[in-house]
Amino acid sequence: MKKIVFALSLFIPATFALAAVPPTMTIAQLDQLVASLTSTHKTDEEIALRLESVHLSEQVTPQELQSLLADHPGPKTTQQIMILTLD
Repeated sequence: MKKIVFALSLFIPATFALAAVPPTMTIAQLDQLVASLTSTHKTDEEIALRLESVHLSEQVTPQELQSLLADHPGPKTTQQIMILTLD
């Protein structure tokens, strides 16, 4: 019984630590995510809120930024995309 309790005491904090790490994604994955959220009729606020938990794994080129902003024009989503590109 003590072994089970000990194992759980190691496993549970590790699970919470992994859950707290924001997802890292590429520009293509970000574009797919926003397109998917848009196609399911999520509001601008809902999309921007979802993007708050994202971290980009690569630098955004000016052309990629222009493409992202052209496809997803909501003001809050636009602001959050701009914030992501500055990280």
